[in-house]
Amino acid sequence: MVEIVMGEEEISMEKMNWSSGELLTMIDLCGYSTTAEGMGESIYPNRTKFFWEDFFEKGVESLVAKEYLSKEKYAEGHNPLAPKLQQFIEEYMQAKRVIRAAKRCTDETFIIRELGDGTWMRESIISREALHRFDFSDHLDLEHELKEFYQYASPSQVYASSFQITDAQFDMLNQKRNGRSVRNEASFSTEERASFDRFIKDLNKKNGVLNSISLLRFEPEYNELHLEKVIFHLPSDKGIWVIHYQNAETVHVSLQLSNEWLHMIDFT
Repeated sequence: MVEIVMGEEEISMEKMNWSSGELLTMIDLCGYSTTAEGMGESIYPNRTKFFWEDFFEKGVESLVAKEYLSKEKYAEGHNPLAPKLQQFIEEYMQAKRVIRAAKRCTDETFIIRELGDGTWMRESIISREALHRFDFSDHLDLEHELKEFYQYASPSQVYASSFQITDAQFDMLNQKRNGRSVRNEASFSTEERASFDRFIKDLNKKNGVLNSISLLRFEPEYNELHLEKVIFHLPSDKGIWVIHYQNAETVHVSLQLSNEWLHMIDFT
């Protein structure tokens, strides 16, 4: 187990908890200011410049209080974090692959990162508590991890249901009142129209909220993550609705068994 010791404090690198303020401050201090600001905006949207100045100032104060940050080095303009914490942030920012799973009904996010040495980093984010929990593993079953996160119920059988709509029509479904318009303008067969009606009924039960899984890959040339694909999904008492882009203009929606829906995602 690797441990960081500063003053009388120590932190295990195998299991860590950081507040959003602490984590974003460390990212900012390691030279990823733009990323830190973007992540902050996703957690606390539409805030003022004064909010962010206070936010990062409190992040520094918290890290100093825990003795994870050298006040002297910070005052001198040097990176004040312990070397192992700097290494942690670099691995966090330059992970080879990132699988980001969002559960919007509970405002939780689960992120899996494949690091350069083949180690897996798990990050659980509870937005309402502004808390990020980390742990590491040498081996990981991605499907198992995601099933555990979502905990979808498993129906005994699934009725064949699928349909296709355009990307523009899918975007229209962000507003409940547009369901009828999409139904009327789409070129559905009788079976597809029945499937669409079942989907809309389930979507309305969830107040129009879809969960999602995003797959990102690190691009060394640009020194940033690139979004490869995003899969939206919706639990139903009949199974799991899986929504994915077949191409830039076509969205395919199908009903899958809860123990099979993740097979549709290529994690390689």
